[in-house]
Amino acid sequence: MAAKKNKSRKQVSKTPKAQFDALPVKDVRQKMDASSYEWESPVWQVGAIDSDGEWGWQRIGRIRWESEILPKLRNFETMTWSEIERQSGGKTRGTNHHPIPVSDLIPEAQRRLQELQLDDIDELFSLRLTGKARIFGIRRGRAMKILWFDFDHRICPSKKRRT
Repeated sequence: MAAKKNKSRKQVSKTPKAQFDALPVKDVRQKMDASSYEWESPVWQVGAIDSDGEWGWQRIGRIRWESEILPKLRNFETMTWSEIERQSGGKTRGTNHHPIPVSDLIPEAQRRLQELQLDDIDELFSLRLTGKARIFGIRRGRAMKILWFDFDHRICPSKKRRT
């Protein structure tokens, strides 16, 4: 018979051979709300474009799209929402791009929102393209659902001072 070998198991220590210090805590350089999209560039969504209404996109035409609208949208994409909202200018030096309460829109625009079943929103976002031209859309986070193009600043006319 073969002799039984006395196998003794070597005890293995459960503690690590080298101990590591915890990683150093790093300071946050720029503190911002992680849920805020103000520090991100815009994203355009075109699924909600109103193509049939008075401010529909079928009235734009290729030349105007390529010469006025597309270059502006591309330029906006190089900025953050915070930078876009801070831009000011025009005769009154107000902000060029800003939210507008639906209640401030002309009645025709409010009715069109109802027809599009978008009457549950409280505000539209306005992007100024030229002195009168505006893009209106629904802003959710960093995305803007483009809705209308207003050539003549009619959807939300300026409130004239001293009148």
